[in-house]
Amino acid sequence: MKLQPPENVNYAATVVTIRQIIPLENCDNVVATPLLGYQAIVGKDTKVGDIGIVFTAETQLSEEFARRNNLHRHGNLNEDESAKGYLEDNRRVKALKFRGHRSDALFMPLESLDYVHGFITEVLKEGDTFDKLDDHEICRKYVRPTKGYGPGAIQAPKPTRIDKKFLPEHFDTENYFRNSHKLSANDSVIITQKLHGTSVRIGHTLVSRKLSLWERVAKKFGAKIQEFEYAYVFGSRKVINE
Repeated sequence: MKLQPPENVNYAATVVTIRQIIPLENCDNVVATPLLGYQAIVGKDTKVGDIGIVFTAETQLSEEFARRNNLHRHGNLNEDESAKGYLEDNRRVKALKFRGHRSDALFMPLESLDYVHGFITEVLKEGDTFDKLDDHEICRKYVRPTKGYGPGAIQAPKPTRIDKKFLPEHFDTENYFRNSHKLSANDSVIITQKLHGTSVRIGHTLVSRKLSLWERVAKKFGAKIQEFEYAYVFGSRKVINE
């Protein structure tokens, strides 16, 4: 089995080793463990040295993985219908509070992937990152659906005059804890802190002109019409404002 690079490394499964156990106040059966800068709440039988996989908040588990491991809150969606997990039907890993304690990651034992490969514990090693194994999808980035007007409808993207290649989105910044091994003690680094949760894109770039009625008619009859112009455009992280 050969691992392929994940589509989005920040929302992929990563093989990790439990290195710290944190007791939780008012919790008799669970403890916490820090993983990749996040915190997972795990059973009290979890020990330092245990190896498993971690999914961070805003990752969506595949239907097969959730079903095989009985993670759905609604038992009829699980392989064992008598078993109930805590994931909603969308299978989204959410950041939440458990008795006042932060939980923003899901830790699962390597054996949770046994349905993919019978000797998975001998194949995967710490640091391996993936969203698919062979032909089995394991997880992906969760994308919130946009509701349309009809039952179950998905709203089509809003038309825009701007080609995304002329106002590209900022690339996703990878999680530091997934890359800390790439730094040595003598490296120089720059650390910044983002204080506001908004990104901005500004450009003077090529856009489609808003054609007048006579220009649209003339174009249908084969006339050469100037269809593009330069304009100042603005955008947030994902949305372009015109």
